[in-house]
This record gives sequence, structure tokens and C-alpha cells, in this order.
Amino acid sequence: MVTHLFFADDSILFLKAKEREAICIREVLHEYEQASGQRINFDKTTVSFSKGTRADRKRLIENILHVRTVEVQERYLGLPTVVGHSKKIISSVIRDKLSKKLQNWRGELSSKAGKEILIKAIVQSIPTYAMSIFKLPSNFCDELRSFVTKFWWGSKNGKKKIPWLPWHKLCQPKCRGGLGFRDFNKFNMALLGKQAWRLVTENEGLMSRIMKSRYFPDSSFMEAGLGSNPSNTWRGIWEARDVLQLGLRRRIGNGLSTRVWHDPWIPATQSRRVISSRNEAREDMLVAELFEENGTGWCTEQIRHIFLPFEQERIMNIRLSLSRPEDSWCWELEKMESTL
Repeated sequence: MVTHLFFADDSILFLKAKEREAICIREVLHEYEQASGQRINFDKTTVSFSKGTRADRKRLIENILHVRTVEVQERYLGLPTVVGHSKKIISSVIRDKLSKKLQNWRGELSSKAGKEILIKAIVQSIPTYAMSIFKLPSNFCDELRSFVTKFWWGSKNGKKKIPWLPWHKLCQPKCRGGLGFRDFNKFNMALLGKQAWRLVTENEGLMSRIMKSRYFPDSSFMEAGLGSNPSNTWRGIWEARDVLQLGLRRRIGNGLSTRVWHDPWIPATQSRRVISSRNEAREDMLVAELFEENGTGWCTEQIRHIFLPFEQERIMNIRLSLSRPEDSWCWELEKMESTL
């Protein structure tokens, strides 16, 4: 159960619309004031109720907490607190904020260096939080790109200037002749890929526990289906699994949680999965069964009997730890193999 969300000076508390819980919240806030010397600004504090809450219950909670009721909290970290299944609200918020920024700057800057700094430091950062939570529509990302290109190339007497380089060239690193601007579609998927990485590697995190209980209680994230009536957040993270597939691999420790025939665990191969024919080997065979009896090395004879020559070499080159830690996930495309 999620009871609260804290970020900087934004705080959201969740409770049932019961007199006892409202009194408890009031007492906790009072104790906080006494202990910290700070006071709650109730003029900026509001409460909203779920559908079906009785009017008399709403009035009771209002009177106990001394706050006013609003239908929907306006913003949390710059986004509407209630989005639903439509992404139009999110797109509208980002579009308005971006267009206002660009409108204020238009005509004031003629320097390309100044425009580059503004685009990278401010314009590209505006949709970052939303992109880390939702997969924004491709046509909206194209619209964001259009905003940036018009601002970059500028206009004269109301007419757009000629764009001398295509957008994908501008998105190339400077060492390759570009300017290092972000491709909004790819950046969106990269941010969602980081959220997917968290679901894979941080099993005890709040987000992981919530998502698992709702969408994949009996399987792993990489095996989860989209499910029925998925949220926009889950749909975006679920689609970002394709990003993880590019470099996700099992790091072998004790071999007890990695399946030989189903998991990606062989390094330096395209899919990192076994392509050798299974023949007589069990389908649920674990990597630990390929170890020597003392668990300190690979059983060479068994590996040569089961796998193709190139897979034999890759497997034998995997170093086994004497401490035999649990198997874990790693990102093969990163030198440290543990970050994404």
C-alpha cells in the first residue's frame, strides 16, 4: 500500500475517508510542527476524494484537517496528478510550457551558441520527467522536434529560414559533425528503458513491488504480458523491454536461478541465449548443473557434450566466483556491466 509520496517540497498523503485516519493525520502534522518549528501552510493544502465518497464524509474530513476540497490536485512535479488513459493532457501541458519558453526567447537571441545552450539546458529538459513515466505519441515527439528546429534555424520577416541540415544530423554527437541534440522518440524509450531496468534489478523497490503485484505476480518482468486494462505507465515500460533486450544478460554466480535454455546468459553472442540443440538435456536445466561437483569450475566434459564449439568457448571463459553469489542481471553494453 502506498501511504505517501515526498519529493522536495511536494507531499501527497493517502488515507481512507474515515474520521479516525483524518484525526491521526492531523495529530502527526501537529507533532511535526512542534518538533521542527515549521508550520503547515493550510492555504496551499488541499484534499481530493475518490468517486463515490459521500458528501457528509467529505465535509467531516475537511473540518478535521482544516483544508479545502478540489476535484483534482493541480500538479505534482509539473504534471497533472490524475491522467487516466488519455495522453492529451500530458501533451497539452508540455506543449504549452515549451511554446511559452520559445515565444519569450524568439527574436532576442541571434547567437547559435546561445540557442544551443537554451535548447540543451531548458527546452530538452521540459519533457524529461513525463518521458520517464509515459511513452509519448510519436507524432507529439515530432511536434517537439518541429518546435526546436524552428527555433534553431529561426525566421526572418515571418518566413522560416532554410534548414541546412536534417534533424538526424543535428542529433549526432559533435565528434561526428552534429550538435548533440536529443532525438525525442529515442530519448523517451531510453528513459523508459531505465525504468524497466529498475524493475529487473530492484525487486524490493516501491515501484517494483507495485508493478509486480498488479501485472506479473507469478512471473518475471521480462516474461510478463501486457495484461488487461494496463495503465499508460505500465504500457510504456513494458514496450521498453525491447531496449533491454539489446544488452541484458545474466551474470552467473551460483547458477541456481538461471535457466540454460531460456535465459540470456552467454556473453559476446548476439542474443546471449543458447542456440545449441537441447537433445536429451532437460528443458528446466539450470546453469549450476554445468558446474563441477565442488562448484569452483565448469564441467568440461558435460559442456562439450551439450553445446556447439563456439558456445563451449564462451561458457568456459565465464569466471566463477569462489564466494558463489546469487545470479544477477547485468547490462553487457556497459563496461561495468551493472549500470544502465
